[in-house]
Amino acid sequence: MHIEFEKMVAAGNDFIVIDNSDDHLTPLASQIARAMCDRHFGVGSDGLLLFERSDVTDFRMRFINPDGSSGMMCGNGGRCIARFAHERKGMGRKMCFEAAGRLYGANILDNGVELILPMPFILRSDCVLESTQGKVHGTLVDSGAPHFVIELESLKTPLDKLDVNSF
Repeated sequence: MHIEFEKMVAAGNDFIVIDNSDDHLTPLASQIARAMCDRHFGVGSDGLLLFERSDVTDFRMRFINPDGSSGMMCGNGGRCIARFAHERKGMGRKMCFEAAGRLYGANILDNGVELILPMPFILRSDCVLESTQGKVHGTLVDSGAPHFVIELESLKTPLDKLDVNSF
């Protein structure tokens, strides 16, 4: 099978971007991601981005992790697919797209791509994580993908010395 793709990078994340406007790759998307994203035997990337049709926005972005599982929203991936939509699909400099069930905006700038993100949902506040560096307080939010937002006042270790792998 011959698959045309673009390799794109945003802020250090690299992606394989494929036009799936006709849904021809949908049944094979997980298998394609596993094969193409493999850094030893494939093209290698942080994920597969599929450009797809949408009934409600200019297009839909589907993000698939290198292991073939469905991804959530990826901000750097969103910037790449917006650039792809502009350069390869002829969309204007302002666009709206859907990803992971939410709507996002993008503006193509002369020196990059600006994303307009919806307000994140608070999933749980007053969370406490314990680590070898002490307790850290924060809030679990969903901005299209889950994130843990740390309250800096709760850190006993200076931020530049914090070992995030200790959590």
